[in-house]
Amino acid sequence: MKPELILLIGPPLSGKDTYLRQNDFDDYTIISRDDILMSLHNNNDYSQAFKEVDQKLVDKLLNEKIQKCIDNKLNVIINMTNLSKKTRQRHLSRFPSDNYKKIAIVFEGRDSAGKGSTIKRFIEYLNPKGVRVVAQYRDWE
Repeated sequence: MKPELILLIGPPLSGKDTYLRQNDFDDYTIISRDDILMSLHNNNDYSQAFKEVDQKLVDKLLNEKIQKCIDNKLNVIINMTNLSKKTRQRHLSRFPSDNYKKIAIVFEGRDSAGKGSTIKRFIEYLNPKGVRVVAQYRDWE
């Protein structure tokens, strides 16, 4: 069975971290640029860490972690906010399709205005046999 690459896509506070906490992903390596950034900083202030930590070092460590997962054919979840289309494609292309089953989970923000068209644009060029759109209830209270 092929290992899986799961790419979580969505704005901040859209439920990506909650989804990870509420589901069993013990067999997955979760790769988060934010986690790498915060591990290099001595306090919990993200804004301060972003200003003070060498972003090239964060990217280097991120790429090393991704490559290690690919080399060891591990199940991977990439959890990063604000990935551009180009960045998503770059990450996806690193995982060989003949070795990995690739899954994208798109999270809508709290204000869902216009998000349906985002999902439609995202799946437009995908093979419909491999695409499933599922509404997931999110309790905002």
